[in-house]
Amino acid sequence: MSIVHVHTSTAEHVQGSLIQQVEVAKTSLASALDAVYYDDDATDVINTASIRIVELYNWDRFVKELYPANTDERFKIDHDLQHRILYFVNTVDA
Repeated sequence: MSIVHVHTSTAEHVQGSLIQQVEVAKTSLASALDAVYYDDDATDVINTASIRIVELYNWDRFVKELYPANTDERFKIDHDLQHRILYFVNTVDA
């Protein structure tokens, strides 16, 4: 096995792991978003999943998608923001 092959395999493994982690975070975010419709207390779960996506993915895109102009310090979830989160969850890739 050559050094190039080992390096490629490691890179593919790391990329696969990141993709899997982003998928888990996206699923958590989508589940929390569903919970908002039934329980206003889901904000902490949404924040946690959102932060994980930011850590794994792309801060600039996250801010553009989810924080246009309708966010306060408490990250209040309103109807418009719910749609933005859904769009982000459905379109973001690792």
